[in-house]
Amino acid sequence: MLRENDYRNQTDEALIGELRGGREEITDYIMEKYKNLVRKRANAMFLIGGDTDDLIQEGMIGLFKAIRDFKADKDASFYHFADLCITRQIYHAVEEEASAVKFLYLVEYTNGAGRGGHFPGCVGIF
Repeated sequence: MLRENDYRNQTDEALIGELRGGREEITDYIMEKYKNLVRKRANAMFLIGGDTDDLIQEGMIGLFKAIRDFKADKDASFYHFADLCITRQIYHAVEEEASAVKFLYLVEYTNGAGRGGHFPGCVGIF
């Protein structure tokens, strides 16, 4: 069984191969290794009504998907694949939040809020 110090001597691609061979503890090592990349990508984005921790959580989901879906036979390093998955997951979360906010504004406007009315049906949402 490999220890964390032994992991540092292997490429990420080799570690993913070991993981696929049944060494589940490697997932924790890779998640820890890439968490600073996740933080960097999360800090570069903004989530309306949210905070960076929400985006970090989304980025960690993206990293987990990268570990799950990486194919060594493709012409990309794990680092670049993980970076892409992390960024896409965070971007998707920001897009979903923006769409929800746009929808709420539209509902408020059509219910009279945009014409000086109140916000019926939207009390307690924010």
